[in-house]
Amino acid sequence: MKITSTKVNSIAVIINTIAILATTFSTNSSTEYVLLFLIIISIIINIVLIFKRLITSKIIKLINKQEIKAIPSPPENEYNNHFYDRFFNEISNSKRNIYIVGRGLACVDKKEKEIADRFYDNLNQSLKKGVTVVRIQATKDISEYWAEKMAQLISYYPNFKFYVLLDEGKHITSTCVFDPDNSKKNAVKISIPIFKSFGLNKNTIAGPSVFIYRNLKLSADIKEQIVKLADEKMSLFIDRSKFKTTDDNLETAKKIYKYLVSLKSKHDPNSNGIIRVLEEKTLSWKIINGTDAIYKVVEQEFNHRTNFNDILKIDILGYTLFSVVTQIEGWLDQDFLNNVEMNLFYIDPSFAEKSSSINSSWKKSIDTNIDIINGFKEENQKILNTKNVNINLYSYTKTPGVHGFCFNDTKYFFSFASWDEKGQIKYPRTDKFFLLNEEDGSSSGKILKDLFKNWKEYNYSKPV
Repeated sequence: MKITSTKVNSIAVIINTIAILATTFSTNSSTEYVLLFLIIISIIINIVLIFKRLITSKIIKLINKQEIKAIPSPPENEYNNHFYDRFFNEISNSKRNIYIVGRGLACVDKKEKEIADRFYDNLNQSLKKGVTVVRIQATKDISEYWAEKMAQLISYYPNFKFYVLLDEGKHITSTCVFDPDNSKKNAVKISIPIFKSFGLNKNTIAGPSVFIYRNLKLSADIKEQIVKLADEKMSLFIDRSKFKTTDDNLETAKKIYKYLVSLKSKHDPNSNGIIRVLEEKTLSWKIINGTDAIYKVVEQEFNHRTNFNDILKIDILGYTLFSVVTQIEGWLDQDFLNNVEMNLFYIDPSFAEKSSSINSSWKKSIDTNIDIINGFKEENQKILNTKNVNINLYSYTKTPGVHGFCFNDTKYFFSFASWDEKGQIKYPRTDKFFLLNEEDGSSSGKILKDLFKNWKEYNYSKPV
C-alpha cells in the first residue's frame, strides 16, 4: 500500500487526538509516559511533514528553473565537437517534435562527413520513434553528401518535413527547438556559424552556441518563427509524393538527391536578386559533347537502376544506328538488359540512297548495322526472352531533324540535325546534346521533350 503525505498527516492527527484525550482522563503515571511518547512521535511526524513540503517545493522550483549551457567557438582547425555532442544528444532524446533551421554541412573532409553521419543516425532514430521533424535548409548550396543524407530521410519518413529557404538572407543563425510543448523537457539551441579554413578547404561551421532548457515561452516563440519560415512564400517544400513513382524508397531518394543538388544553379530573374525555386519551373539542363559522352551517362543510368519490376523503355532516334551496334552486346554482357523494351529508329536505307540531303554512303552503313542488330537478336533470342528484352526496329523516310535517346519518356539526350559543307546531314558523332533530366519541369524543357516525342511518334511505322 502506498503511504502518501495525506495519510501520514491523518495518522499524526489521530495520534494527537488520542494523546490529548488520554492525558485528560488518565491518572496512571505509566500511562502518562506512553502518552508522552506518542505526543513526541506526533511532533516529529509533523516536523517531517513541514520539512517535506518545503523541500518538495524547492525541488519543483529547481526542476522547472531555466538552465543555460554556453559553448564557445572551437579551437583553430577544429570542429565544435562539444556542440555536436550536445546537439545530437538532444535530437535522440526528443519525444514529439523537433524544429530546425540551418545551412547543413558542406562535408568538405572526412571529419565533417562523420559529423553528417552522426546527424543522420540520430535523426533517423528519432524519426523511427515517430518524432515529427521540420527541417528548414537555409541555403540552396547543398553539398552532394548532405543532399544524399537528407534525400534518404525525406523518402523514408513522412514525418520528416524538409523545406529549402528561398531567400538565404532571411536567416543567418542556426536555430533549433526540441519538444517546445513540453513544459519540463523543452530546449532551444542557437548557434552562430563561423568561417574557418581546414587545410585547403574553407567552410562555415558551428561557432559559439547556447542551449536554453525549460523556457516554455521562448520555445514556443522559436517554434512559431520557424513555422513562419516554412510558409510557401518563404520556402520550397520538398514533397516526397511528387518524387515517389514506385514503392522503392531508394529510387525516390535518388530522385530527391538529384533535385536537391540541382537547386544551387537555379535562378528566377524576376525576383529582384532573390533566388527563387519553383518546382513547376525547375530547369536542369546539361550539355554533352558527342555520342561517346552520351554512352557514359547511359551506362550510369543502367548502373543506378534498382527497380527491375517495371519495364525500362529506351527509345533511340538515330540516323544509321552506328553507335548502338558497338554498345548493345556489352549491355547484355554487363546484365544491363533486364525487363527492357528498346525501340530503334533509323533512316530507311532506300531513302538514304536517293535523298540529296543525305550522304549516299550511309545506305551501306545502315544495311550493315541492321544486319548486325538482327543477328544479335537471333543469336541471343533465348536469353533475351528469359530476361524479357524486346528490341524493335523502325525505319523512317524523312530528312531527320532531331536525334537522341529517351529513357521512359522522362530523361532525354537530345540534339538537332546540322548540315555539313556539302549541304548534307552531318554525321552526329561530334554533335552537342541537351541532357534533360526527369525533374525538369520548365516550359522550354517541355518544348524540347515534346519535339523529340513528335519526331519519334511520326516515325513509328510497322516494325521491321
